[in-house]
Amino acid sequence: SFKPCIDFSLRLPVTVDCTSTPCSHSIGDWELEYMLGHRCQLDTAVLPNGKVIIIGGAEEGLSGLGTDPNADNCPENEPWIYDPDKPAGQRYRRTGAYSKYVRKYHAAHVMTRHGDLLVSGM
Repeated sequence: SFKPCIDFSLRLPVTVDCTSTPCSHSIGDWELEYMLGHRCQLDTAVLPNGKVIIIGGAEEGLSGLGTDPNADNCPENEPWIYDPDKPAGQRYRRTGAYSKYVRKYHAAHVMTRHGDLLVSGM
């Protein structure tokens, strides 16, 4: 049966200490955080300020499993911003900027040296 895209993300805290050689690291516990809604088939890019832009995808679908109904016909055309420095529950925000072009899996988003995002693909 049809299942929507998930509405949560997982965060794995990693701490790196290079005050001595070799550097050491520690890994925390996985943290579950709910997003602003359901989303799958998305792409992300890290911005120069350390925030992450989440672009494209769909609100529902089976992510190309080849089974019917593959209802990935609800595109998510509003980018979201993820701010890792905000407290849990406040890290996602809407941008209010909508694309008229649908981008789902097989899409790519890359930051150029000029600070623009190149958005391409399906």
